Amino acid sequence: MDEQRRGSARKLWDIARRDLGLAEFASGHREEFANQIAFQCQQSAEKILKACLLAAGFEPPLTHSLRLLGDLLAQAGLPTPDEFDARFLSTFAVGPRYGGWEVSSEDALAAIEAAERVMAAYEPVLRRLLGESE
Repeated sequence: MDEQRRGSARKLWDIARRDLGLAEFASGHREEFANQIAFQCQQSAEKILKACLLAAGFEPPLTHSLRLLGDLLAQAGLPTPDEFDARFLSTFAVGPRYGGWEVSSEDALAAIEAAERVMAAYEPVLRRLLGESE
């Protein structure tokens, strides 16, 4: 893998961790920031999956669909995200950002948990692809 692709994958990984960190930080204020929390969780999952695709030598498409990214990961011979988590988190990609609907406090918490599962599943994959130890 060339150094530019490796750097792009690492950058997406770092942003994914910060997106999830922001959601976790705001979790104490779920009533007020549920929409933003859910969106950041979706973004975290999207970015870690795209980082894995980059590290595997694939150019990730401009999409928010975690299911589509999962299909591409499968084509690359990599594990696919949990179907429920991918579908659940994908619902927060657009609507809550623009006031299309309100996310409940419970769904914001569930989004954090789902994004944490995605991160936990894909960080080891990304480390392996980048040739890094844990």
